[in-house]
Amino acid sequence: IKELVKLKEGVTKLTQWENPKTYSVKAGDSLEKIARENKTTVEELKKLNQMTTDLIVIDQLITLP
Repeated sequence: IKELVKLKEGVTKLTQWENPKTYSVKAGDSLEKIARENKTTVEELKKLNQMTTDLIVIDQLITLP
């Protein structure tokens, strides 16, 4: 059963990698708000999107984990 769980986790991660979810920044958004709404962290969003600052702009596409 442990192997099956590991296999399922691996397939899920692979699927997420192949089909990344994106979010289009809207007025009033912040990385903190986007992270909170998607159950992740600002640090993870910045890392995933190769961002060095918290600066985002309207219509920017953010890849989500």
